[in-house]
Amino acid sequence: MLDNTTQKPKPVKHWQTVLQPGHIVMFRFPVRLTDDPPKIRPCLVLDVVRRGGEHFAVLAYNTKVQTNANCGHEVAVSGETLLKVLKQRKSTRFVGARRITVSLDHHGFACNRDGTPILSELVGTSVDRMLAVRAHINAIADIKRERDAKTGRRKPKQLSLF
Repeated sequence: MLDNTTQKPKPVKHWQTVLQPGHIVMFRFPVRLTDDPPKIRPCLVLDVVRRGGEHFAVLAYNTKVQTNANCGHEVAVSGETLLKVLKQRKSTRFVGARRITVSLDHHGFACNRDGTPILSELVGTSVDRMLAVRAHINAIADIKRERDAKTGRRKPKQLSLF
């Protein structure tokens, strides 16, 4: 006898349908070399991509600290957005060099009382900087794909952090 059971698709939440690059979301971003649980922090959505019928978000790490580990492909945020949304007085940065790609169903998204992890979105010159960072990251990926295609190297399979 054939098994005709079908798996029910996960319900799509409203925030998952409106999420776009430039949104700032709350996410439990993993930290390297520590056994501490991931801290919930604001993260910048650099991209929303679809792979195999599932949607993923590319998230950039947020920090106020200036170290060599926290630099590269940066989007600085200050002024009104910083004070209103992030409730911070000191300027902060989203570090595109420290990014993670996660499913929109990932348990790391921290939703507020309204059921959304979206805090706000970038405005002004921060949007322009994010677009430049995205373009640079995508250009580097394109160059690497072309080089690998010419040399016959295959891309290693990515492992998930979770």
